[in-house]
Amino acid sequence: MPTQPLFNRPTTVFIGGNNRPLLNWVAYGLALDANPEFLWTDVRIPGELFDRTDILARSIIPSDRLTFVYPSELARTSAPPASGTPAPGSTSPSSALSPSEALRQLPVRSQQLLASLPAGGPPVPVVLSNAHRILALYPADTVGPILRAIVSAGAIFLMTFADSPPEGRRQFETVLHVNGPDPPGWGQATLRIEKSPVGGPFKTGSEVRLREIPAIADVLSTAF
Repeated sequence: MPTQPLFNRPTTVFIGGNNRPLLNWVAYGLALDANPEFLWTDVRIPGELFDRTDILARSIIPSDRLTFVYPSELARTSAPPASGTPAPGSTSPSSALSPSEALRQLPVRSQQLLASLPAGGPPVPVVLSNAHRILALYPADTVGPILRAIVSAGAIFLMTFADSPPEGRRQFETVLHVNGPDPPGWGQATLRIEKSPVGGPFKTGSEVRLREIPAIADVLSTAF
C-alpha cells in the first residue's frame, strides 16, 4: 500500500547544515517523496564545479525541472508594495506585506515559476538550494511575507542553507538541521528537528538518523 508523503500540503521547509551535497540529497528525498514533478533551482557561483558526491553532478534530476542561477538573478524587484503600513507591533513595513504584495517583490523568474504551478492535484515541491548565497538580498523581516506568498501559490518550498542558520529560518513552518559527513557516509548522519508544526511529520526537539527516514534513506542507499 502506498504511504502518505511526509509533506502533502503547501508548506515551507528549511534544511540547514554544513555539507552542501548531503543537504541536496536530503532535499531531493523529501521533494521526490512529496511529488516526483518537483522543480529545482540551484544558486551557483560563476566557474563553480560540482562536488562529485552531489546529486547535481549527476543526471538524476530531469533537465526541464532543474535551473541554475547566479545570486544576482534572484534579487528582489524594486517595485514598491501596494501598501507599506506596518502591522501592529511591527517595526518594518516588510513584515506587513500581503502575499500578493510580497509576490510582486520576488524576481520575475520566481513569479513566473510560481504562476506556472498547476491548480488542483498534489502540491508541487519547489526546491531552492544554496540559498545562503542570497542571504544579503533577503533581510529577516522580508522572509515571512515571501514564504506566505509561496504557500499561497500552492508550493511545498524546500530550501537548503549551507552556513550558520539565519534568523529568518524561524519563519519557516518546519526547520531541519542535517549533521553528518559526505553523502557516502550518510548512514551516520542525523536530522535535528528545531521546529515542526503540530501534526507534522517530525517532532520538535527530536533527533533521528537519516537511515530512519525512508524518503531520504531510499535515495541515499541507492546512490551510495
